[in-house]
Amino acid sequence: MITNTLALLSTLLLTILVVPLLCKKSRIPSIVGFIVVGMLIGPNALDLVAYSQTIDTIGKLGILYILFQAGIELDKNDFLQQRRQALSFGLIALLFPALLGGLGGWALGYTWQTCVLLGALLGSHTLITYPIVSKYNLQKLPAVGIVVGGTLVTVALSLLVLGVMHVKDSWWVWLMKVVFFIVVTVWCFPYALRWCFKRQSDSTVNFLLVMVALVVSAWLADFAGLEGILGAFICGVSLNGLVPQRSTLMSRINFMGNTMFVPIFLLGVGMLIDLRVFFSSSWGLLVAAVMIGTKLMGKQLATLLAWRLWKFTRSERQLVYGLVQASSAGTLAIATIGYQHGVFDVHIFNGAVILILVLCITASFLTEHAARQIVATLPLEQTGDSEPWLLLSIGTKTQAAKAREALTQIVRLSELHEVEMRNITGWQDAEQGINHDGRATIYYSQQQPVNTVRRFLVGVPPNAERENDLLSLFGLLRRLSSQTGARIVFYCTHDTEQAIRAFCSRRGKAMRATYVTVSQWSGMSEALQKDIRHNDLVALISARPGTPSYNPLLSGNYAMLKRNFEPYSHLILYPRQDITSGSNEVFFSF
Repeated sequence: MITNTLALLSTLLLTILVVPLLCKKSRIPSIVGFIVVGMLIGPNALDLVAYSQTIDTIGKLGILYILFQAGIELDKNDFLQQRRQALSFGLIALLFPALLGGLGGWALGYTWQTCVLLGALLGSHTLITYPIVSKYNLQKLPAVGIVVGGTLVTVALSLLVLGVMHVKDSWWVWLMKVVFFIVVTVWCFPYALRWCFKRQSDSTVNFLLVMVALVVSAWLADFAGLEGILGAFICGVSLNGLVPQRSTLMSRINFMGNTMFVPIFLLGVGMLIDLRVFFSSSWGLLVAAVMIGTKLMGKQLATLLAWRLWKFTRSERQLVYGLVQASSAGTLAIATIGYQHGVFDVHIFNGAVILILVLCITASFLTEHAARQIVATLPLEQTGDSEPWLLLSIGTKTQAAKAREALTQIVRLSELHEVEMRNITGWQDAEQGINHDGRATIYYSQQQPVNTVRRFLVGVPPNAERENDLLSLFGLLRRLSSQTGARIVFYCTHDTEQAIRAFCSRRGKAMRATYVTVSQWSGMSEALQKDIRHNDLVALISARPGTPSYNPLLSGNYAMLKRNFEPYSHLILYPRQDITSGSNEVFFSF
C-alpha cells in the first residue's frame, strides 16, 4: 500500500490523467472507468491506495460540485415553464421505486421502519451522469430541465424521510434549523455575492466566494439534518445567474470540479466496493438483487409515464432513464445512517454499495448512448446569433478599454458570433452611423456587471412587432436572461404586448417575462421611473427612420437615459434592417 503522501498524490493525479484517455479509446464513459479503477486500486483489490480521510474530503467536494453544477446550469426560463412537470416527475420518480422497494423489503421480512427507509433509499437518485449531458451540451433540452427540477423534489423528500426518522433535536429545534438553512442559502448568499461582485471584478476572489457559499450551504444542510448534497443543489439554484455559464468564473468552477474533485469522488466510490462481501452469502445476493430490481423497475415506470405525459422522443426517454437511474451520495448517506442506527442490517448496507456500482455503470452507458443519438438528430446550426452585430459605447478613447470589457461580456453571455465593437465620442455621430448601417446594433452603458442585474426593464415602441428582424433582439434578451437569471419586464402598448407574449411563449424559446401596459411612447420614461429599483437595467428598443415602428421621439432615447437613468446600466437596441451601409468615417474603433 502507498503511504507516502507525495507518492499517493502522484498516483491519484496519474490515474486522473490516464483513465479518461483509456476510456475515450475504448468508448467507455469515464465515470465507469474511474469507479472500476478505484475498485481495482482500492483496499478491497490490489490495495495500492487506502480510502483515507483526504480522499473522503475531496470526494465530498466532488459530489457537491455535481449537484451544484446541476443547479447553477438550470435554465430558469424553461424551469418556470416546466415547474409543474418537474414537481410531478420528482414525485413519481420517488414514489414508484419507493413503493416497490418497500414491498420488496416487506416480502423479505423486514420491519415497517426498515421498509420505509429502504423506500427512501431506492427512491433517491443522484445526477452523477449529468457531466455527460454537459459534455454534449444538452442542458437546455426540456426533458433535462424536467429531470433536474424533479431531482430537487426527489432528493429533498428522500432525505426528509431520513431526517424525520432520525431527528436528534426536538421538532421545533429541527424546524428552526431548516428555516435558518433556507434563509441563509436562498436569500443571504445571493445578496452578499451580488454586493461583492458589484464592487470588485477579480475572478479569483469571486471563485473563492462561490466556493465558500457552496461549502457553507452544504454544511448548513448537514446541520439541519438534510444532507450536504441538498444544500449544494439549492446553493446552485440560488446563485443561478450570478455565475453565468459563459463566464470566466464558471470556467474556473468547472475546471476545478472536472479535473480534480469529481474524479477523486468517483475513485472513492470504487474504493468502497468489496465484491467479496457481495458473494459471501446467498441471502446477501437476494437482498441486493431485490434492491437493484425494484429500483430499476420503479425508475423505468416513472420514465415511461413521463414519456407518455410529456411526449419525449425515445432517445430523450432513454436519457431521462439514464439520469435518474444512478445513485451515489444520497443512497450512501441513507444506507450508512440506517446501518449505524440499526434500521438496516449488513446485507442492506452491502446491497446499497453494490447498487451504486451497478447503476452508476448502467446509467453511464445509457446516458452516453442516448446523448449521442440526440446529438446526431439535432440540426447542424450555430447556437446564438450568427448574423453580424454592431456594438457601440460612448466615451473618450481613454474609456475605450473598460467599455470593450463590458461589451465583451455582453457578447459572451448573449452568444453573438460575428460582432464589431466601436467606441464613439458623441451620440450624434453614433446615431448617424446607425442610420446608415443595417446591422442589428447595441449601445451599452454599464454601471454594474450584467450578471448582478435582477431585472431588465425593456421599453418597446408601438408597431415594433412589424419590424422584419425583431426576433433577433428577443433572442438576445432571452439569452441574457437565461445566463444571468434576470427577469424581463416589457413596457409596451396593448397590441404590441399580444405579439410579444406570442414571441415569449414559443416552444423551446420561452422567456420569463411580465408586462406593463403604456398608452404611448411619450409616457415610457415616466412608467420606467415609477417602477425602477436597485439592480435594474433599462433597455429601449429603437428603430431607424423609415421603418414600421419609427417615431421621431425615439431619437431622444439616449438623452432620456442620460437624464433620468444615469445611475443604472442601460441598452439601446436596433433590429437588423436590410439597407445599404453608409460611410463609417464618423466612428473611432477601439
